[in-house]
Amino acid sequence: MCKRWKKKYTCDCTSHSFLDMCIPAKRSNIICESVEEEKTLRKSHFPCYDCIRLEWKKEQIAAMEAQAAADREREKAEEKAKQEKVRREAEERAARERKEDARREQQRKLEAERARKEGGAWVSAPNKKSRGKKGYGSGGGGHIGSPMTPKPPNARPVAPTILQAAPKGVDPGGRAGHWGPTRSKSQNRGGRKF
Repeated sequence: MCKRWKKKYTCDCTSHSFLDMCIPAKRSNIICESVEEEKTLRKSHFPCYDCIRLEWKKEQIAAMEAQAAADREREKAEEKAKQEKVRREAEERAARERKEDARREQQRKLEAERARKEGGAWVSAPNKKSRGKKGYGSGGGGHIGSPMTPKPPNARPVAPTILQAAPKGVDPGGRAGHWGPTRSKSQNRGGRKF
């Protein structure tokens, strides 16, 4: 006699009906008219297909959510690292600028101290005697030295040159050519005419 039975999966789901054909039904390929149905469910060692598929879907959704959360965390970490890098570069740039400002201030102080020790910068002083003369400025006095050139520590005063009257017959003009007494072309010297 043929039998119908069902099985119970590990997920507590019940399967559809299975048919066990008896030997005469297998030979004739005809199911018996009266089929016996088992009252007890046969035990299965696996969950049903629907529960397996549902569990797989849940795993896929959980994996996608975990990947999305990891991507968000990675983006947050990258943004934080970028902000930290910008902040660190700004701090380093500010420290360099402060150091450069301190160095310039120190150099300025050293230059001022050196100028004070050397007697200050040279400046042109007006000369009362030469005031209003041609060749000098309206304030009088010629250019003594560059105002930015510091005075050397062992500088000696330069004596002014005194122009003396030129002897008779000497050209005092300072131009190139023959210097000394002039001769007329008609004078003889050593038998030659000049």
